[in-house]
Amino acid sequence: MRADDSKRRTRSEKVSGLVRTRAKKPVALLSHLMQYEKLNYLTLDSKFTDVIHPAILSLGLQFSEFKIAGGNARCAAMLLTFIQVIKDYVTPPGMSLQRHLTQHISKQVEFLNSTRSLATSMKRAIKDLKRAISVISIDDDEKAAKDSIYEFIENFIHLQICSSDLV
Repeated sequence: MRADDSKRRTRSEKVSGLVRTRAKKPVALLSHLMQYEKLNYLTLDSKFTDVIHPAILSLGLQFSEFKIAGGNARCAAMLLTFIQVIKDYVTPPGMSLQRHLTQHISKQVEFLNSTRSLATSMKRAIKDLKRAISVISIDDDEKAAKDSIYEFIENFIHLQICSSDLV
């Protein structure tokens, strides 16, 4: 997106869930791009504070500070953090795990995307994870469903990330 197009700039600011302040000292070479001050994600907009898991918050901070670099490393860290999120997740009464957990994961992903844009491997992992959640039988109890999700995540990390490096 170009910073000199005011219409696009205001539209993107409305869509974004975070309120950002413009850079006080923008880099002249990058003047055609949006430049913002560094954000402290611990002081979030109320859009995120009530639904973001603390492990996702920590991971988002690591992403934004480039402490975890590389698409595969970020993808593996994200999936391992999702295991923690799913362990702490409890299905609300009257809801199915398949539907509500998918929505819950989407909110976590939205926050991660706001801290730093997702790598291609992360987008694929999220898509496959949501598909794995959606095909779980409604008759399964919550523990069995969570165990199958953990197994899927561990297999994905092993087959798609670790083994692909060896190949």
